Amino acid sequence: MIPERGSKEKVELPPQRNNLYFYIDENEISSVGSEETLHQIQNHGNSINMNDQLKQSAEKKNLERQRREPIENRILSKEDNQASSHFQPKIVAKCSNICYNFPQKATAKSEGTGIDLGTTRCCVAVNRNGVIIIIPLDSTGERLLPSYISYDEEMVKCGKVVVGRLQYHSNSTIFDSKRIIGRTFNDVKIEENWDFNVICDNEAVLLETYGFNGKTKFTAVEAAADLLKYIKKRAEEFEGKQITKAVITVPAAFSDSQKVATEAAAKEAGWKEVQLLPEPIAAAFAYFIERPISNNSIVLLFDLGGGTLDVCIFKVENDSMKIISNTGDTQIVTSVEFRLMTQTLLNKILKTIITAMMNANLTKDQINHVLHVGGACRMPMIKGMLKDLFPNAQHRCEVHPDEVVALGAAYYANSVFSE
Repeated sequence: MIPERGSKEKVELPPQRNNLYFYIDENEISSVGSEETLHQIQNHGNSINMNDQLKQSAEKKNLERQRREPIENRILSKEDNQASSHFQPKIVAKCSNICYNFPQKATAKSEGTGIDLGTTRCCVAVNRNGVIIIIPLDSTGERLLPSYISYDEEMVKCGKVVVGRLQYHSNSTIFDSKRIIGRTFNDVKIEENWDFNVICDNEAVLLETYGFNGKTKFTAVEAAADLLKYIKKRAEEFEGKQITKAVITVPAAFSDSQKVATEAAAKEAGWKEVQLLPEPIAAAFAYFIERPISNNSIVLLFDLGGGTLDVCIFKVENDSMKIISNTGDTQIVTSVEFRLMTQTLLNKILKTIITAMMNANLTKDQINHVLHVGGACRMPMIKGMLKDLFPNAQHRCEVHPDEVVALGAAYYANSVFSE
């Protein structure tokens, strides 16, 4: 539980995270997690969960400057929200006063495909006789498609089969195109585990890999298009008919250029009618279609996927949801960083939640529901942190976290593309 203002009770972040410390400095929130580095706190500011000696040192330091509140008290007090406008973590995407009407349940006549085009995995939902279902995306019945594309043969391969051959064909494989699409070369964060090269050619970002006939260069749009072509083919095989309409989800923090590039990839893949939908909105639709939430409820949706984080706060009003705050980090963590920086990941997650709460000018007690979205929400560490931050809210994670975005996108597709 989070201690009340002024309490000396320690903050415990489960599981086995009692040695995780947070402090606030002049520029950002930072975290440390081992005894040998705790002395750094004395040089930066106030900390949570320090031992008695460090507390005394921090108190002396605070005599020289204004005392700062702990993280939880800063973000959960409305007065602090108003007084702390100078504190803005480096998080992208803030929007408010956008309203979405909840789509109705699908009918047998409605059509449209919902596609969660994920950083690490994709998921697809379609309308089968008035019921929205997740479809298998390979011959083994897997419903989650790894976002991997291989060019070692003339016929492009996608998904699980590519991952299985990665050890021998890594230099012919492209993945993480979502981290690159729509970005300039200087904005692309190169990962150590990429065996393909990222090069700049006349201001265009190209991915260089080895195809079946030698070196080949692709744009991230072309790579994403190959993935979407495969998805389209699988969806049409499952439905037994041609499908041309799709709602594709994107992170809330995607820039205009990233959205344009994603739509271009869809059109190149053969989808004739395409609409983009923010991932947290799609997830909220999936939750509310089956189990509506009462009017005037304020909901925080936490969506942590393979490479992005979205925190969306909205109010339910008259069968619609009004976005109060929509905040995200499109590069929350890479696969290599995740293994090395689990504690820093918690830090970055807290930054995004803090910013969302500040933008919404809300306290923790005003959050009625917290929706858990994204495969990472299965982690006890993440579940525990959210429940500790919002102990009085109803936490909902009954919808499969890996499939909820695709389901919501399909509901929306059947609404916007209905006959």
